[in-house]
Amino acid sequence: MTLPGGGYANAVRGEVELADGRIEEGFSYFAKDDAGRRAAGLPSVDRRVFAGPNADMARAVLRSRAATAAQKAHARRTLDFVWTRLVKDGKVSRTAGGLDDWPPDQWAVIEAELAAGRPERARKIFARQDTPALRALGPNVYADTLRARLGLTRKK
Repeated sequence: MTLPGGGYANAVRGEVELADGRIEEGFSYFAKDDAGRRAAGLPSVDRRVFAGPNADMARAVLRSRAATAAQKAHARRTLDFVWTRLVKDGKVSRTAGGLDDWPPDQWAVIEAELAAGRPERARKIFARQDTPALRALGPNVYADTLRARLGLTRKK
């Protein structure tokens, strides 16, 4: 469920509200052929874009040998969408106006930007996360490996 400007829709409802107001359950709606589904109407789509899950999807597409050039281009547009709307000064927001600095979102966007061949973006996010508090926890295999992949050195 790709969105035109970049991004992957969050969810689609399993049921459809028919013209007469009745609700058709998903099991019967999705059992119809395409013409039957279109005649009944389309389920509503949650078009919110979440940074982490969208970055994970973009990374999966970019790393896939089966993905088409168009699918990979959409994955890059998705990362551009996330970068321009949900990343500011290295801080990743979960959604527009949503939670900030949720670690899984930070790491997902870093990994996706690396998969897209954009290490400079990944470095900006990682640099904000690579704080004395993180380093004070001692060795962290993931953070240390990521730091090396980004060409950074461990600060004291």
